[in-house]
Amino acid sequence: MFTNLQPYNYTQKTASTKYHMKKLKLYFISDPKVSDDPGGALATEAKIVKDHILIKDMGDLMQRTIQNCVKRRGLVQVMVIASHGNSYVFDIGKNTFGTGDNRLWGLSVIRPFFAPGAFLIINACECGNNQELMRQVAKILGVTVIAYTGDVDVYKWLAYEGIIPRGNTVTCTASGCRETDPWVEAMKKIQSGWPDDVPGYAREI
Repeated sequence: MFTNLQPYNYTQKTASTKYHMKKLKLYFISDPKVSDDPGGALATEAKIVKDHILIKDMGDLMQRTIQNCVKRRGLVQVMVIASHGNSYVFDIGKNTFGTGDNRLWGLSVIRPFFAPGAFLIINACECGNNQELMRQVAKILGVTVIAYTGDVDVYKWLAYEGIIPRGNTVTCTASGCRETDPWVEAMKKIQSGWPDDVPGYAREI
């Protein structure tokens, strides 16, 4: 299915060559029409994120990843998958995946299209609670996976809009996961010098 899309240099050149290619960010949103969410959070997220790519299933995700990397002559530095989920599973379009699902190994097709040190952010409610699943995805793709233990709130009202993950942040690699409380991390940053990147706080002048 993907043979004609994959140029020789993505698989034959050394890892060091990857550092000289463009670093891409791909923001995938599960198509609300196939996610039983035609007017819900995913549809709202599509209105907020202007450069999003709608996907219908895992195969669509893989094909569009390869197409973007080939066309733009780059590798994925950050990928976002916005979908539905819970404490046990998460969706890629109309496909739902849980721990040990052998279908996930199909994602290995796009592993060569990730840059060294790449991140996959899964914006699906509560799926960070299934750390074994997140670690499995990280192992298959060779990336660092970030997910959340709470809901992912999406809102758009008049001039106000936002995408806000709730709960703790779970960061997984093939070797394991760690869970952090974002407010605790923010307080550590504040105590070390009121940095600019903490929401709601500004450096004193």
